Amino acid sequence: MALPKELHKLSIRHLIVDAHGAVWFGCQYEGDKGDRPPLVGRHRRGREAELFAGPPDLLRRMDNYIGSVSVDASGEVVATSSPLGGLVAFWDAATGRYLGEQSMADVCGVAPFKPGHVLATTGRGAVDDMSPAARAAILEESAANPAWDNHLRRV
Repeated sequence: MALPKELHKLSIRHLIVDAHGAVWFGCQYEGDKGDRPPLVGRHRRGREAELFAGPPDLLRRMDNYIGSVSVDASGEVVATSSPLGGLVAFWDAATGRYLGEQSMADVCGVAPFKPGHVLATTGRGAVDDMSPAARAAILEESAANPAWDNHLRRV
C-alpha cells in the first residue's frame, strides 16, 4: 500500500483491523499547518488506500494529528482520537461514512468496549464510554487518577 505522492508529508502512525479485515489507519501531517489533508484511511487487500476527511470543520479541529485508532467490540465502528482537537471521531467500518464525534479535552487512548462503543482516556485521568451518539463518564478527571497516554488496549 502506498499513499499518493502528493501526500508524502502524511505519516501513517496508528493501525487497527476492522470486522471485515480492512486495515484502518490514523495519520499525522508534517507539512504546512494550513494544509488539511484527510487524516483517517482504510486499506483493503487488493485495492488502493481510501482516505476519509469527514466534515471540513472536523478536519480543521483535528489540527493535522490523530493520536490513536480503535474499533468497537463488534469491529463495525472505527474510533479515531485527536488530542489536539479534544475529540473522538467515529466512522462506519463498512462504508467509511463519518458517524459523529464526542468532545473530550486531552483525549487520546481509545479501545474496544462494547458494540458501538469505545473506552476513551485522557492525560487528565478521565475514562469515558463513548459512541457516536453518547458519552458517559466512567472515571471523572482528577489529579489523583492515572494520567493516561496515547494508547489503550483491551485485554
